[in-house]
Amino acid sequence: MNDRAENDNSLRDRLKRFETAVIFANSTAADPAGYEAKPDTKRLHVFFGPVWKILGEPFTQNSLLCQPMRTQETLIQSAGNREAAQALFASGALIGTAAVRGGKDHFGPLDGRPATIRPDGIDFVIDGRVTVHGWYTQGRPPSTGFMVALWLMENCPWMTVTLDGFTGVPDGANKMLNSHDWILEQSVLEIERRAGRLTRLPELGTTTVQALQSRYPDMDVSKIAEVVQGNLEITVAATRSLAAKAVRRRDSGAVLRKWGARLRSLAKRSDGTG
Repeated sequence: MNDRAENDNSLRDRLKRFETAVIFANSTAADPAGYEAKPDTKRLHVFFGPVWKILGEPFTQNSLLCQPMRTQETLIQSAGNREAAQALFASGALIGTAAVRGGKDHFGPLDGRPATIRPDGIDFVIDGRVTVHGWYTQGRPPSTGFMVALWLMENCPWMTVTLDGFTGVPDGANKMLNSHDWILEQSVLEIERRAGRLTRLPELGTTTVQALQSRYPDMDVSKIAEVVQGNLEITVAATRSLAAKAVRRRDSGAVLRKWGARLRSLAKRSDGTG
């Protein structure tokens, strides 16, 4: 048995006593205090990296702290930042820390690649490559929260999984748009929600397709989605053209700011908030 399988199995064994899992995004929409106020020994709370963004006091409930990996052996966060994150959990609250490995090659054979090595100071390793292999966008790294959510659903089917603070809207820096395949990830999470395999808090707003379904109740949803997809492709092409022009113009800073504003506006419209 390789190191990867041993790490995955030992974490699964540790999670067998939990019936539910809440995965927190590091966003202002997340509400860990709400769960702190309603203790449940059968509930696991999953956090990521810089938890000081959402935790102000030591969290007392059963928790798993996940850290993204840079390579098969190293973590993205420094040792000092990892210690600062762990300090925000009360004594005995952490069931352990887990390193999460992703990557950008999702179609090459996994068997020929080295197993994930557990870094010093880390209790478990989650090899997220397995959960996205063969279908995630080549050349893009999946977000850590996305991989952990899928890993839990696939490896702990007895648990009910809730996403807290995953709003479905890119942040002001557009990190999700630039780094990961935001459209693919949001689509997968919404499909899983509609299939009843996970819950998302807060609930997402009405999408364009849902609004058009109300307007045209007798039309096949696939036809509606086809129309929306066509308009989305036109918008994306126009945005790429705007970005290309910004590179050539002397006032590129102003153009790029307009580009970012348009992206945020589109995100709000698709979420039903704009």
